[in-house]
Amino acid sequence: MCDGKDQSEGKAGIYHLLIVDDEPMILAGLAGMVRKRFEGKFLVYQADCAEEALKIFRDLRIDLLMTDIRMPGMNGLDMAKVVAKEWPDCLTVFLTGHSEFDYARRAVEGRTFAYVLKLDGDNAICDVISRAYDRLECEYDEKSRRLRMTESWKETLPLLRQDCLRQMISGEWKSAGKAQIIRKMRAAWPEIEPEGEFLMALVCMLPDQDAEVCGQVQSVFQENLKGAFRIYAARVFRRAFLILAQAGDLRPLRMKGFMEIALGMCEKLGLQAPQAYLYENRLKLEELSGAFPVLGWKRFEVEGEGGVFLCGADALLPEYTWRENSPIMGTFEVERISDSLMYGKETDYMDVVRGIRDRIREEHPEQAVTAYLTLASLLMQAILNYLPRENSLLSGIDMERLANYSEHRSFREACFYLENVAERYFSTRREIHTDTDAAIVHKVNTYILNHLDEDLSLPKLGEIVGLHPSYLSRIYKKAASQSPGQYITAQRLNAAKELLRDPRIRIQTVAERSGLNTASYFTHFFKKHTGMTPQEYRSKISGTKEEAEKEEGL
Repeated sequence: MCDGKDQSEGKAGIYHLLIVDDEPMILAGLAGMVRKRFEGKFLVYQADCAEEALKIFRDLRIDLLMTDIRMPGMNGLDMAKVVAKEWPDCLTVFLTGHSEFDYARRAVEGRTFAYVLKLDGDNAICDVISRAYDRLECEYDEKSRRLRMTESWKETLPLLRQDCLRQMISGEWKSAGKAQIIRKMRAAWPEIEPEGEFLMALVCMLPDQDAEVCGQVQSVFQENLKGAFRIYAARVFRRAFLILAQAGDLRPLRMKGFMEIALGMCEKLGLQAPQAYLYENRLKLEELSGAFPVLGWKRFEVEGEGGVFLCGADALLPEYTWRENSPIMGTFEVERISDSLMYGKETDYMDVVRGIRDRIREEHPEQAVTAYLTLASLLMQAILNYLPRENSLLSGIDMERLANYSEHRSFREACFYLENVAERYFSTRREIHTDTDAAIVHKVNTYILNHLDEDLSLPKLGEIVGLHPSYLSRIYKKAASQSPGQYITAQRLNAAKELLRDPRIRIQTVAERSGLNTASYFTHFFKKHTGMTPQEYRSKISGTKEEAEKEEGL
């Protein structure tokens, strides 16, 4: 059951709604109304009989079924019984008349969500659909919680925790907002208190130890600490893992004692004792990224075998002067740059490069050279890996200048040069996407023009181009500056107007050939978009033609 908590965590997104009615005009009207009012919540499918609806069920996951009861062949009640047996997760809403309302309520149970009288109108139907959406969201949240207990969740959980912990200590999450990292933290560790205080420790293996040993040592530490602390641990480097701890008694010396017990357990188990670095103060979430580099400095300052060292901002050896900022380019910065180049995220790339440009000083040329060569190498790899061979960018780059820092007068100038090359790289990526999007729109439009009298729903068009309907809609709107539905409407109107020029073609035939099924629905559709009935339009065209012929005769 849904417990009323914030459902913004883990929404399933868009659900699938199937509407079944044997009256074409009612079916089209309902589908159009639901698509308009629930865009972004439901993908709407249509069927004009129970048999067609069951075919759709076999191909797609339907979350909500809205069906008329009285239909030729298999009626809505019998269909719902099949659905309840074969697809038990689907909710069902019945559209009923007064005469069958009580009968329907007695006849079907299980996943029947509601009964709506047809005469109650659109608002009543939309209210039921809205409540069904909330129910589906509730159930999705419950399924998500249960999934955490399954083996598949257990397999992916370490990766989620690793990614979450890295974001917590890198501070990258600050650009996206605190709420986002809190949602991720609660998914990785449901018992975490994001607003509370933490103790932080970095446990490092010796260079000759492999990743498997690191995992065994991590298990020993977690087992020894969990009796006294709530432990959040994950691998942050190949041979090192980070521990965050929370407890009512959050004294650093208390945690140090438990960590020393863990070191003793490692020795008893035949595991070479690691080196552990514990930050000496309690930390809030916002302070983790500032404290983490201190543990790294201490790691290089004090090396040994099997010890727990307390580290703080003032605990460094006096004869050494450590840099105030993070390393020249931290692991997380390199990963973020690589991801931004891979996925075409220009803003992310520029943010990181400009941060490095502003941080590194000209009086430290060794830092400047290292940072530049790293950035240039990542950018060149992206150009070679993520652009087609026939792209013109590679031939337009001065390779000598890109590969040599000495070709630039200063670090800032070198960074500006890299930014310029990167802008051209991201621009080329966008052009490739634009060309692809244009090709998709062209294919969709061609299909629409050749199949105006057939099903042109988003799911059907998505099948034609091999894309999810909602993703296709976004691409189409971006590339064509209109929705697929708007294009279909315009083309059906054009086809109808052309057919109406011939007075020998019946209105019903015009309706069918333009994909609007019945004469009554076609008349409603045509008048809505032109302000005239089909017959009025035909009369107007005929009158205009006769006047033109008279003028020619004169």
